[in-house]
Amino acid sequence: GQRAMEIKILGCYGGREGHYRLTSFLVNNTLAIDAGSITDALSFDEQQQITDVIISHTHLDHTNSLPFLVDNIFGETHLPLRIHSHAEVLRQLQTHVFNDVSWPDFSKLPSPEKPSVEYREMKPGETFRIGELEIKPIWVNHLVPTTGMVVTEEGKSWIYSSDTWDTDEIWEIVNNLGDPRLLFIECSYPNRFEELAKASKHLTPADVGRQLAKLDREIPVRVYHFKPSYLEEIKSELEELNHPDLELLEQDRTYSI
Repeated sequence: GQRAMEIKILGCYGGREGHYRLTSFLVNNTLAIDAGSITDALSFDEQQQITDVIISHTHLDHTNSLPFLVDNIFGETHLPLRIHSHAEVLRQLQTHVFNDVSWPDFSKLPSPEKPSVEYREMKPGETFRIGELEIKPIWVNHLVPTTGMVVTEEGKSWIYSSDTWDTDEIWEIVNNLGDPRLLFIECSYPNRFEELAKASKHLTPADVGRQLAKLDREIPVRVYHFKPSYLEEIKSELEELNHPDLELLEQDRTYSI
């Protein structure tokens, strides 16, 4: 029988403050998508269940708990943690993070024959599998090379925009999906920061409205990545879009599709 895909929201904010945690999702308890707050949100036991991590882009709010995750599960799991991303991100992680300066190079520890981390290249536009899940990474429009993605299990899909400004390809793909159940889209700044949003390649509520207008189907939309200091302002501007099924993503909630 069909089981639901479960997406636990470990963090969904574009800034860090108190209980507001950075972007990170856990799918079916074993796959983490982005690593802003994996180690903040999960116990040691829960962290050890993670076999794969997908990184959408290099920015710290999507990667900063990855070194600590690797450290926490070091020696506790039989297989290396697989880190999936496009070639540019993998190169940057090796150059700037796991470089034996900022953090040990766990792809050679405890030994090159028995590494704790394995880098797996994903190619935008090409679907690959992690267990029962099919993942299709898609280029979006951000300051650094960034992929959104469609995650599908048993025909049902969840779409994650990742961080983006105005973009088209991902919406064209969503319009042609068989059974899209849930869409996460970013929104970082209120409308009065339109220039900053454009310069930093993030969306305002007005921009979100323009992106959603590219969809020719109704999908439940959950918005993430707000800067905590502008939360109420962003919230009221999103309400003005009058979208039939648009809500803020809720941290610590598990969404089943």
